[in-house]
Amino acid sequence: LLIEVYGAAAAWRATPKLWIGGAVTAQRMTYSAHQLDRRDPALNWGQRAEGRDTAPAGTVGVLWHPTESLRFGAAYRGGANLDASYSFTCGQRPPFGARPYICQRDQIPNGQTVPSLSGTTKFKVPDVWSVGVAYGLTETVTASVQYDHIAYSQLVDGLRNSLTVTSDPKGYRIDDADDIHFGIEALARRSSGG
Repeated sequence: LLIEVYGAAAAWRATPKLWIGGAVTAQRMTYSAHQLDRRDPALNWGQRAEGRDTAPAGTVGVLWHPTESLRFGAAYRGGANLDASYSFTCGQRPPFGARPYICQRDQIPNGQTVPSLSGTTKFKVPDVWSVGVAYGLTETVTASVQYDHIAYSQLVDGLRNSLTVTSDPKGYRIDDADDIHFGIEALARRSSGG
């Protein structure tokens, strides 16, 4: 899975101590996942999921600078809804020629996909909400902390399973994540030569 993000951003100084910013992005996905039967030397049958799509998304944020040393920020970064496809291809296992039951039942030839186990779906890039604070300890040293909430649960929205016809598999879930980041920034002073 590879997601590239291209965009343009701008900010507006609403007051002497408040900035509002935003970005418009294009998120491009290249996705490929195969679960093929290893008993097939040609590895040409089993499950496949692939996607190659680009969709828009956006980011908004605010920065508040109440004092010379203190800054607060908050941001929302939206994830794009990208198209992907999934399929189950029929095949034959050597050496005895066993075929998946659904391929036998529906008389689907080897190399052909099972219609009920193939189709298109959405891949939702998770949204992220962030808040942070930075404090200038000295003129050259700044400490910061940032909290991020990542909506990984959105990855199962509209999930399709190429082993069953179920569109929303029961018992399958991904929990959201909460990350905390700390940082120290120290600027080096350049000495002037005489």
